[in-house]
Amino acid sequence: MIPLIDASPARIDDLAKQCGFSEYGQLQTPLTGYSNWGGMWACDNGGFSEQNVAKFLRFLGRRKGHQHNCLWVTCPDVVGSAARTLDLYRYLAPMILGDGWPVAFVCQDGQENIPLPDKWDALFIGGTTAWKMSEHVERLILTAKWMGKPVHVGRINTAKRWQHFNRRGANTFDGSGIARPYPGFDSQRDGIRLAVLQAMNSVGSVAPTAGGIGCVNGIAVPVAQRSLFQNVGEAEQEEQQ
Repeated sequence: MIPLIDASPARIDDLAKQCGFSEYGQLQTPLTGYSNWGGMWACDNGGFSEQNVAKFLRFLGRRKGHQHNCLWVTCPDVVGSAARTLDLYRYLAPMILGDGWPVAFVCQDGQENIPLPDKWDALFIGGTTAWKMSEHVERLILTAKWMGKPVHVGRINTAKRWQHFNRRGANTFDGSGIARPYPGFDSQRDGIRLAVLQAMNSVGSVAPTAGGIGCVNGIAVPVAQRSLFQNVGEAEQEEQQ
């Protein structure tokens, strides 16, 4: 499971390597507004802090030139409410898909009780901390894997949480600790780096399949993108932020 880092292009390489990652991408959001780094990237809607659909759509419009490198765009969601998130998805996803962007559906608390939408390109694990660490989310990840869809997990700032989702087959993650290290984050960073190094010793190879698709940890991924989705590992320690 590799990081998508919400940082300026000048800092991404250094931030990723501090935690031991040789594979990584950029996470963009209207909240920080960094320029696109030109490689693989994904876009979060920033709904955890701000709800401004018009601003979000303008943000995407200014990045059309980088659409070919985009893994997914999260459709706006409502933190802690799967039902309201599904309402938003039904309303807004057609606009995003219609403009040619791949869409990630954000799972929130209660998703285990309602169906996933009919059309989505990636699954983003959001929600409260307690729900995120529950067996309900494990089943959602398993469902996505069976459907050949990549899984991203938000707010991963500790080795223990990274290990938990890496072992369950998630592909990418983001975390404010890695993007903007806070005082005292050094021990968490060192734990993640050690876990990644240990995990790399047991990484399997990518099995190619027909049509330019590779299979990484049970996920069908375009060969051109498969290294970004490579699942690399293990780790330890509880998240504080």
